[in-house]
Amino acid sequence: MNPMELRRRLTALVLLAMANTSCAAQATQCESKEFDFKTSRRMLVQQERAEKGGHQPWRSDAKAVARSGVAQSDRSMLPTELDGLRVHIVVESKMKTIFLFESGARKKSYRVTVQRYRIHMPDSHKRTTTVWWTTKVVVTDCHVQAEPLKPTSQRRNTKD
Repeated sequence: MNPMELRRRLTALVLLAMANTSCAAQATQCESKEFDFKTSRRMLVQQERAEKGGHQPWRSDAKAVARSGVAQSDRSMLPTELDGLRVHIVVESKMKTIFLFESGARKKSYRVTVQRYRIHMPDSHKRTTTVWWTTKVVVTDCHVQAEPLKPTSQRRNTKD
């Protein structure tokens, strides 16, 4: 077999492998739901004052806030299941962190975005960095096969 013939066969094999991978990826699409959490300036100021007064100190911990976001987006999850999720940090900065919570048994994953904001406090007029807030949770469930559609978006209003 000459080098040109070998190259043609190799190219055909690569194209065939790519086509099979693409079909497999389309066949195993999982259902995905997106939850956007609204945050207002009033909520930020109120929570900042409360945290300074010793209320909800867990809001200073990004991971604890992200866990709360998972619980709010999947009300069927038991606290013991929440404790059993594997957690990975996808993106981390001073103002924004994205966590990936994964569950092997339930075949679900939760991609949680938590953020801090810089605001001027109304009473002192000092600029402060707020505690962490869940802003978005994307729940992916691979038990449910989905059509290749855009994820549904639901709004949640968080009140503490």
